[in-house]
Amino acid sequence: MLLVGATDADHAFFSAESGIDWDVIFLLLGMMLVVAVLKRTGAFEYVAIWSVKRARGRPFRLMVVLVVVTAAASAMLDNVTTVLLIAPVTFLVCERLEVPVAPFLIAEAMASNIGGTSTLVGDPPNIIIGSRGGLTYLDLLVHLAPLVVLLVAVRPRSPRTSNGRHWRSSRACS
Repeated sequence: MLLVGATDADHAFFSAESGIDWDVIFLLLGMMLVVAVLKRTGAFEYVAIWSVKRARGRPFRLMVVLVVVTAAASAMLDNVTTVLLIAPVTFLVCERLEVPVAPFLIAEAMASNIGGTSTLVGDPPNIIIGSRGGLTYLDLLVHLAPLVVLLVAVRPRSPRTSNGRHWRSSRACS
């Protein structure tokens, strides 16, 4: 539209009708920068190692710990970034414990979506809604965090593999 002269740059980029919400774009850019810095420090690897130690090599405990860590991280980062940071650790740990990785990844994806819902920065739609609606970080947190805690706490009682048997680990993490 700019090329054919149907509108000017001011209207295209800065009017309310343009659909470009610069607050959202700059918040996402800032989050990407924070994640890049944290990744270089090894903070995510530290949290992953802590999670494995906390679970003591037990697959179900590990899933619970990873789900809680994923949900908490997703409340502070966006969902996709959280899963992309947690998934490589999950692959490594599941290979070491000789358990199927799919249930872990599915649980982490669900936890990421649920955890991201609790805060203004956890999910891009929340950023847009908060920006357009004039909501603060605390507004969303107060109203959504209790629901998110409940949803993360609701988990399968005994995870099973696709053939119906309980997960068993032949090796424990040391």
